[in-house]
Amino acid sequence: MALAIIGLAGVVLVVVLVLTLRKRSTQSLEDRLNELAALGEPISLEDIELSQPFAERVLIPLMQSATNFAQKITPQHQLEEARRQIALAGMTNKMQPAQLYVARMGLTVVIFALLFFTFFISGGGSDTPLMQRLLILAAGTGFGYYAPVGLLSSKIRQRQEEVEKGL
Repeated sequence: MALAIIGLAGVVLVVVLVLTLRKRSTQSLEDRLNELAALGEPISLEDIELSQPFAERVLIPLMQSATNFAQKITPQHQLEEARRQIALAGMTNKMQPAQLYVARMGLTVVIFALLFFTFFISGGGSDTPLMQRLLILAAGTGFGYYAPVGLLSSKIRQRQEEVEKGL
């Protein structure tokens, strides 16, 4: 039961991150300033910053800094292979190669932390044998590492089938 809840939480987290990164506000800073000026109150920098959605203020800059860091430490041939796979999936304008590695590492860490907390800190799996808890922890961590690549492979196959149907 706890494993199902953790899995569901991980899936929800991934979906929320994907949706927030996909929905970037088209409203410019000038438009927001005009809206705030129409209220007739003095505008402070804090009001302007807080008028932006949470995803634009926190999540997107966090993802960008993690992507920049991943791009610096990831070997070039792995980035080129990821770029090729992203192009095959038709997602070149939606994802950078380093973002794939950030998603892999982020999902791995989140699932590991959730499972570790559930089985070892909160005592949620205290009736489960230690070896079984360790195997579930390893399987969940492996899933977190390979899930983004599996989703990308699925997109590649789906796009190839669409191209074949179009011919």
